[in-house]
Amino acid sequence: MSRQFSARVQLGCVIAAGALLQALYAGMHRLNDLKLYVVEFIALALGAGVVYLISLCLLEHSCTTRLSYLLLLTAAIGFRLTLLPLEPSLSDDIHRYRWDGRIQNHGWNPYTVSGRDPRLAAQLVFRLTDKLLPGAAAFKLPFALADLLILLLLASEFRGTEDGAFRLAVYAWNPLVIVEYVGSAHNDALAVAGVVAAVLIIRRHPAVSTIPLTAAAWGLALWLAWKRAEPERAVFLLFGTILLFAPNGYSSYFTWVVPFLCYSPNAAWLLLTVLQFLS
Repeated sequence: MSRQFSARVQLGCVIAAGALLQALYAGMHRLNDLKLYVVEFIALALGAGVVYLISLCLLEHSCTTRLSYLLLLTAAIGFRLTLLPLEPSLSDDIHRYRWDGRIQNHGWNPYTVSGRDPRLAAQLVFRLTDKLLPGAAAFKLPFALADLLILLLLASEFRGTEDGAFRLAVYAWNPLVIVEYVGSAHNDALAVAGVVAAVLIIRRHPAVSTIPLTAAAWGLALWLAWKRAEPERAVFLLFGTILLFAPNGYSSYFTWVVPFLCYSPNAAWLLLTVLQFLS
């Protein structure tokens, strides 16, 4: 794509948009218990989405510099640090994760033991996991680290490319990713990190087949393998198809495609990730 704006414009965009996004995430942090301020949260999240989409438009048509790239990455980490101390409130999934871990620490199967089981009445002290990660906010750390790993992998992938800032920002500044992975601590980040790492391995070693990566969706996977589709494109199409035809479509599920939108930017999908806050 041609670059219509100067590198200076991109630097100004990164600074201005980064400051606006930081203010919006700080506003979410001040709300604290987001489920008590649903309207305010949606307004802040959609505001972040608008800034995000405008930023992508400007970044797409400007020249990437080392300074703007570094500032973009630093801002992305700053957004995440702002929401990291926030107690997850939009979803109670983290409490289920903690429950599953606690039960397994006691040698039981979390899928066969009820919360009302009398054998659990005396089990008041968490084991090693709970000692290391006390409280729901701390328990989100593994998922936040997985998100950070994805961010750093993509940053390494696009470093030095002409449109690197734009492509990195697709994931790094995506409000849905930041809220779902760091704010609400959904464990999707763990799986997505593995898929991104696998795709990068395949990109560096073309002889590795894409079939093992996409074996869960044989029809489309085989066709993509036969067409010798780029691995990141193949994963984007597979995840997109699964999301469109799945009986359930929770907001965190739509984060799966965001890393691969860095490779195949699509305005409709980008808008869909932003509008997930309305759901």
